[in-house]
Amino acid sequence: MTTSEGGAIQRKISDEQAGGSGAAALVNEMIKIRKELGISQRKLGEMAGVKQSVIARLETGKTSPTLSTMMKLLCAMGKTLYMVDSQSSCAVAELHR
Repeated sequence: MTTSEGGAIQRKISDEQAGGSGAAALVNEMIKIRKELGISQRKLGEMAGVKQSVIARLETGKTSPTLSTMMKLLCAMGKTLYMVDSQSSCAVAELHR
């Protein structure tokens, strides 16, 4: 993890770490952030307007997130998602603080 200009936190996730799935890598990062903030699935659901059961299915890999749902969850935790040029074959998830 590195800090870039403007205070963005960059978390680089290799395809191997992500199990070949960018969605899984994104969900894993969301889980880490939720736990770092000490927020339960239920509380996050209330904050984001997303059912706790949806969050549970995302976190256990039973369903893949829609972009709309991920943006709601990330925004509720004070984060956003944006794309950047990658200089390697790694997927890059940038979470802006």
